[in-house]
Amino acid sequence: AVTGYALYDWGKSAFETSVTVAILPLWYAYLFLEANGLTTSVFGKLVTSDAIWAYSVSGAALMVALISPSLGVIADRRAIKMWWLRILTYVGAGGTFLIGFAILFDGYEWLWILVMFVIANVGLNGAGVFYNALLPHLGKDEEMDNISNRAFAYGYLGGGLLLVIHFAMVFTLSGDWVIPFCLSSAGIWWYGFALLTFKWVPEPPIENEMDAMGIIDSTKLALSEIKKTLGETQKFRTLFIYMIAYFFFASIHAAFLGLFFDDLLDAIRNRHYPQSEWLPPPSLSRSLRDSLRFIILSLTVNLIALPFYLIGWFVPPIGLAAQVLVNGYLLGKEYGYLVGLRISSDSSQTGTKFLKEGILASLVWMVPLVNFIAPVLLAGSILHSRFLNTKGKE
Repeated sequence: AVTGYALYDWGKSAFETSVTVAILPLWYAYLFLEANGLTTSVFGKLVTSDAIWAYSVSGAALMVALISPSLGVIADRRAIKMWWLRILTYVGAGGTFLIGFAILFDGYEWLWILVMFVIANVGLNGAGVFYNALLPHLGKDEEMDNISNRAFAYGYLGGGLLLVIHFAMVFTLSGDWVIPFCLSSAGIWWYGFALLTFKWVPEPPIENEMDAMGIIDSTKLALSEIKKTLGETQKFRTLFIYMIAYFFFASIHAAFLGLFFDDLLDAIRNRHYPQSEWLPPPSLSRSLRDSLRFIILSLTVNLIALPFYLIGWFVPPIGLAAQVLVNGYLLGKEYGYLVGLRISSDSSQTGTKFLKEGILASLVWMVPLVNFIAPVLLAGSILHSRFLNTKGKE
């Protein structure tokens, strides 16, 4: 049963690595640019591909957040964990598989990608509620850490292995089929290993199983239990301190790296845009002030959002979505500002918010070891976007 449980993480991590972080954002941006140019009209308003992508990710997170309290109560109080895990895996893995069929919708590939990506996200995060609810039933209390760590390790290995295979395909094979195949194969990978989970992990028994409840009643019950748990934080002081450090890591890390940001920008610019106009880097004192300002801003905003983060520890998608969105906004805005200092003397352009890039960087920052390259990815994506936008306006 434990191996079957861990293999689910092995399979679904392919969506988080190959699809969410590595391949899909770039492919989507390319297809959007090819179909619409830099912007398209949505409800009479011109929006960029970055904005549409960010709104879609946020919308998917919001959908899951709204239903998560109810799902959490169902997962803990009724013996239907495996049934719901199957259903939501079909939704998530199926949506992932169908992303690759975007090539059938000429000119609207980007729209198909958005719809299927939202569906896959809902399946992933919804399934996560029931997947996590299985853990306490897989062993004794003293075995929980070992089982959880094993599942995490399987996830890193499974997602990383398929990502290496996908990168090898993308860089060595040619043809329009390669990227769609990689994305669809992530859905097959997820579903294939989930079948072993369904076979090897039994439905855990529930003592005093509650009667069926509606969404509203189960949500009220879930919120009352969260409130009760938050009132007992004194019992978990060490964990509380760890949670605060975890929440603030990405922004503070990014602020210190800002001191070396110009060296990184110079390297990217010299390689890709050597003929472009380039302003001199700001002084060391200004870099220090900017880093200090960002640390203060990040701490302030994250402290304000902390109650929502804490709720998210008990209803996981809410906390994860809130943390990614808040820090994604901060990172995108700050790095966009720093890039703007080198490209344009027009101060009105230096506050451009690169929400999509920030969200992706915030996600990458959550992955151990991989988070060391997050600043490079964020700086490069924003710099490329700024130069492309500048050329488009010309």
